[in-house]
Amino acid sequence: MSFAAHETTAAALAWLFLLLDRHQPVRRRLDAEIDRELGNRLPTPADLPRLPSTEAVVKETLRLYPPLWYLERTVDLPTELAGYPLRPGTRVAVSPFVIHRDPRFYDRPMEFLPDHWWPWSPWSSPQQPTPGATNCARLPAHAPRSAHAPSCSHAD
Repeated sequence: MSFAAHETTAAALAWLFLLLDRHQPVRRRLDAEIDRELGNRLPTPADLPRLPSTEAVVKETLRLYPPLWYLERTVDLPTELAGYPLRPGTRVAVSPFVIHRDPRFYDRPMEFLPDHWWPWSPWSSPQQPTPGATNCARLPAHAPRSAHAPSCSHAD
């Protein structure tokens, strides 16, 4: 059991490092944030609120390459999902890999765009929407924004 947690963490980090290598502007922005906020010390949990670009890069990596690409659950109580009745014992499957690439939820879903996690870019003015930033009204509930991001109340 403990190996599974290590394997998923290792896979996520491998994708993150590959994406940063292939997207140097994002890497430079991340490096600048870390240098500015941490200097030469290791981060602590207290530093996390001051690392919004880091948070966005991690979330975008997990969106594109979720370590668990397929999940199954068994229905315990009678319920309904998208208009379909589900009886106890019914198996339900979901693929975060597929959902996270759905253009109904993300602009340019096949691209590595950490700005997906910001209604407005943290490195531009709130009046200037970031190219590729997703409209908050379309974001699924599992797509949280950082506490540093402006409220999504302005979305269409």
